Amino acid sequence: MPRPAQLLIAAAACSAVACSGGGGEAPTPAEPAEPPGRFVVLGFDGVDPDLVEQMWLQGELPELKALATSGTFSRLRSTTPPQSPVAWATFATGVLPGEHGVFDFIARDPFALVPKMGFVEYQSPTFDVYGEPVGTLQGRNLRRGDSFWSIASAAGVEVRVINVPYTWPPEPVPHGGVASGLGLPDLRPTNSTSTVFSTDFPTPAPSFGGVRAVPLTVSGGTARGTLEGPHRKSGGRSTCDVGFRLDDSKPGLLHITTSTAALAVQEGTWSEWILIDLPVGATRVVKGQVRFFVEAASADRLHVYAAPVSSDPADPWVPLSHPPALARELMADAGRYKTVGWEEDTQVLNVELLGEEAWLQDVHTIMEQRTAMALAALDRGAPPLFISVWTGPDRVSHMLWRLTDPASPRYDAALAATYGEAIRDTYREMDRIVGEVRSRLADGTTLIVLSDHGFHAWHQQVHVNRWLIDNGYLVMKPGQTSVLMGADWSQTRAYALGTGQIYLNLQGRERGGIVSFGQPRQELLSTLQAELLALTDPVTGAPVLSAVELGEQAYSGAGTAGAPDLVLGFAPGYQSSWATRLGGVGDTVFEDNGKKWSGDHAASDASVTRGVLFVSTPVSAEEPGIEDIAPTVLKGLGLPLPNGLDGRPLL
Repeated sequence: MPRPAQLLIAAAACSAVACSGGGGEAPTPAEPAEPPGRFVVLGFDGVDPDLVEQMWLQGELPELKALATSGTFSRLRSTTPPQSPVAWATFATGVLPGEHGVFDFIARDPFALVPKMGFVEYQSPTFDVYGEPVGTLQGRNLRRGDSFWSIASAAGVEVRVINVPYTWPPEPVPHGGVASGLGLPDLRPTNSTSTVFSTDFPTPAPSFGGVRAVPLTVSGGTARGTLEGPHRKSGGRSTCDVGFRLDDSKPGLLHITTSTAALAVQEGTWSEWILIDLPVGATRVVKGQVRFFVEAASADRLHVYAAPVSSDPADPWVPLSHPPALARELMADAGRYKTVGWEEDTQVLNVELLGEEAWLQDVHTIMEQRTAMALAALDRGAPPLFISVWTGPDRVSHMLWRLTDPASPRYDAALAATYGEAIRDTYREMDRIVGEVRSRLADGTTLIVLSDHGFHAWHQQVHVNRWLIDNGYLVMKPGQTSVLMGADWSQTRAYALGTGQIYLNLQGRERGGIVSFGQPRQELLSTLQAELLALTDPVTGAPVLSAVELGEQAYSGAGTAGAPDLVLGFAPGYQSSWATRLGGVGDTVFEDNGKKWSGDHAASDASVTRGVLFVSTPVSAEEPGIEDIAPTVLKGLGLPLPNGLDGRPLL
C-alpha cells in the first residue's frame, strides 16, 4: 500500500464530521438467527499470484495448494487503480469505485486546492471554556455504501470482523463486533507517526514525513526527550517526558522512564508495551501506549525508536471497535497490540532510521498477534460470518522487493543474503495461518482466502507534473515546486495529484479553471491519453504506461464527483514519483526510485496486478473480481442481495 497516505497526514486537518461508518441508513436490526450457510473470510493484503505459483512449483505453500486442489484457485480482479483503499472498499460493499467514491489514498478539494486523505476524515474533540476536551477523537469513513457484514448483522446474522482495511470508525453492528483496521489513527491523529530519539540529529531536528525526530544530548550518561499526543486547547500538543539513562555496569543496557513506567531495555531489542499519561486539559488525561526499540545505547551513540503513540484498548481515546469491549477481548487473546491502522511502520525504514532486522521483528509480531486473535475467536466457536485480514505481506513486499530484484536501484547483495526470503516468509506464514484455520472449521463452512491486488518492482519514478510542464499543459509560477500552491492557473490545463491521477483545470469545478466542458474537454483528454500512452523510457525505450483511462470510462455511479479525469496504469517497473503524489513537480520526468520502498502496485495497470482467490468449494465463474465477494457471502447466508451491486455471486 503506497506510502503517500503516511506523508499526507502531515498536511492540513480534514473537515469536522460526526463519527459514522460511511454507508447509508442501516436496516432495522433483526433478532439473531442461524443462516443456512457459514463463511470464514481471510484476507492477506498484497499477495501476488505469480509468487504463489512460483512457490508451489518449489513444493511450498502446501495448505494453499490443498485448498486449491479441493476447491478453487483463481487470479482475482482488483479495482482501478489496484490499491488498498479502493479495493477494500469494493470488497466491503460489492460495488465499484464509481459507486463507493474512493479513488485513491489522496484526494483534493478542487476549489480550495489542498490535498486530503481520500478515504477518511478525522475530527479532534472540541473544548469547553475551561480547556477540557468534549468527547474524544471521532471521524467519518468516506466510503459510500453499506458493508456486507453490517447488512448481514442487521438481518440477524452474528458477525466478527477483525482488521479489515479502511473500516474506521468501526461500524455499529447489532449482532457481533467489528475491530477497525487501516484508517484507524494514532493519537496525534495521523495515519501513523512514530518517534526517533537520537544523538545523530542536529538541532533543530530534521523533518521526516511520518517520523518525528527528537535530538538527544547525553550528559552524565542521561538524556531527555518527549512523546507527543493529542492537541490541547491552549495550543500545541499534550506531551509525556521520557528519560534515558545508560547503565555503566551493563554495556548496551538502557533505562527508559516516564511518569508512569520504568523499563530496562537491552541494545538491539524491543521493550514491552507501556502506558503513558498525556494531559489534554486541566484534569483530563489520555492514556497512550508505546513501546521502544533500542538500536544503540552507548556514550558515543544513543538511538531509540518509539512506536506511534496509540490508544489503550482498555480506555481508548480513539474508537477502536464496536462494541468497545471487543478491543479489550482482543487484548486478552493476544496481549497488548498496536491500535493504529498502519501497523507496520514502513516510513521509519524508508527514511532509514530503523534497520531491517528490527522492522521485520515488529512485522512478524503483528502477524502473530492477529493470528492469535483469529484463532481464539474460532476456538470459542466461529460466528456464521467471520472475517480477518493480515497486512504484513503487503508491507514486506513494499519495503524488501529490492532484495529479490538485482535490477532494483536499491538492491544490496549483503542484505539480500540475510533478508532475501522475507517476502516468501510472510507467504509461508500465510500458508500456516490458513492451515490453522482450516483445522478449526465446522462442517458446512465455506472458507474464502483472498488478496486485494498483486505486486510489481518499482525502478523508475515518473514525475507526471514535470511531463505536463514540458508538454505545455501545466505552467508554474517562478520558483514554485508545489502545483497546488504554485501553479499559474490562468495558463494551466492539467495537473497530477495522487498515485496515478490527472485532473483538468475545469471551469466551474477548479478555482480559476480555464478548460471548458464539452468538446474542449474531450479533445484535451484524448490528446493527453494518446501522448501518455506513447511515453517511453529514454534509456530502454520501453512503454511507461500500459493503460490510460478516461475517468468517465473507468467509473460510473453515484460516487463519481471526486473521480479523476484520467487514470494512469503504469507498466511494471514504473510508478508516479513520490513528489507527484502530493502535487510536487520534480526536475526531470524520470528519476531512479532510490527509496527502500521498492515494490508497488498503487498506480499499476489493473489488468496485470491481480490478487489471489481461494475458495474451499469449486467456483465455476470466470474472471472473478473483488466486488464478487460481498454478494457471494450474502447469498450463501440466505440473504437477499441489495439493489445496485456490481458484483455477482460466485457460488
